[in-house]
Amino acid sequence: MKDKTISVDWKVENETGIVKYELEKSTDGYSFTKATTINVSSNNGSSNYSWIDKEISNNNFYRIKSISTSGEIKYSQIVKVVTGNKQSEITAFPNPLQNNTINLQFINEVAGNYKVNLINAIGQVVYSNSIITNSNNTSQALTVPQQLSKGVYQLQVNGNDKNVMTQQVIVQ
Repeated sequence: MKDKTISVDWKVENETGIVKYELEKSTDGYSFTKATTINVSSNNGSSNYSWIDKEISNNNFYRIKSISTSGEIKYSQIVKVVTGNKQSEITAFPNPLQNNTINLQFINEVAGNYKVNLINAIGQVVYSNSIITNSNNTSQALTVPQQLSKGVYQLQVNGNDKNVMTQQVIVQ
């Protein structure tokens, strides 16, 4: 997509012990590569960071890798950015799910309360949660507390407008 960019911005409240950040990018939500390295601007208080992605595709996934002075590595939530004119939708990614985490991407959806149900192959609700979104385009990460059995599940997301999004998700 020529002449289009994505601005990846993040704010850190407490950078104590952090040396640098590596912004990682993916087009599938699974395989990430380092896009840039940003050294910590200060090690006290909050800091804002930004990077412009000039090489975008239809689906762009980002995560921040923080590296501490002791070498400890932590990853942020994955955020998906879809380019182009998209209708409203809610999607789960990556699929198959990883680490019992359901990442939900809300695109052009009404901000508000949503009910999430994960249903196994025999129709049992194995996970249920309520979330609140504050904007029309946002991501939410939900961690299922119990270990999920391998298989195919139905993910249902019910919104304020009574519309139900159902997506098949896989647990490997």
